[in-house]
Amino acid sequence: AESIIVAIIKGLPIDPNSWYIISILAFYIVFFFFFVLCRKRYFLMLLGAFLWYVFYVSYCLKMGYGDYWFNASHLLIVGMFWATYEKQLLDIVERHYLFITVTVGLIFTFLICMSGRITSLIPLKGIGFIMTVMKACSFTVSVILFSLRFKIGNTVLDFLGKISFELYMLHGLFITLLRSNTIYIYDELLWCVLVLLCTIPFAFL
Repeated sequence: AESIIVAIIKGLPIDPNSWYIISILAFYIVFFFFFVLCRKRYFLMLLGAFLWYVFYVSYCLKMGYGDYWFNASHLLIVGMFWATYEKQLLDIVERHYLFITVTVGLIFTFLICMSGRITSLIPLKGIGFIMTVMKACSFTVSVILFSLRFKIGNTVLDFLGKISFELYMLHGLFITLLRSNTIYIYDELLWCVLVLLCTIPFAFL
């Protein structure tokens, strides 16, 4: 148990695919803490979550973790902000839907096409991370705007949505197992398909 904890602190978990579970667990614990502490003082809850996010990213950078440990973690803060001010935000969006949608779409397209060039032209430390944050935010807002007008859903997606946590918990096991010393599947497509075929029934069980 001690070696597992030390490995996590060093950013080298025993299961290399478990970083997501570790990261989201840490954020949810902090979210719950601020939710209980701040109650309906939503601004303080958001401020506390943001300060935690700054600490978390700083810690990850200091420890040399891969950027996948934190490059989308700010979206929990975005979600909290949306949940807090959803009524006001939806009112603004409904009144200016076309303008906001086109603007966000253009920003996202620009960032996707030009972020690499911007990063190379502006030699500032952290500019790449800033571009990643902006791309993730604009993509998420684009999805929200799209979903306000178009509903996508079917039985398969509903089923997978109900076992999403279990899928996250188990898929790393089969990713590792099917490319291990015992079994090693070289074909990329076959490997991906088998990971899905193994993960889904076990996640359901």
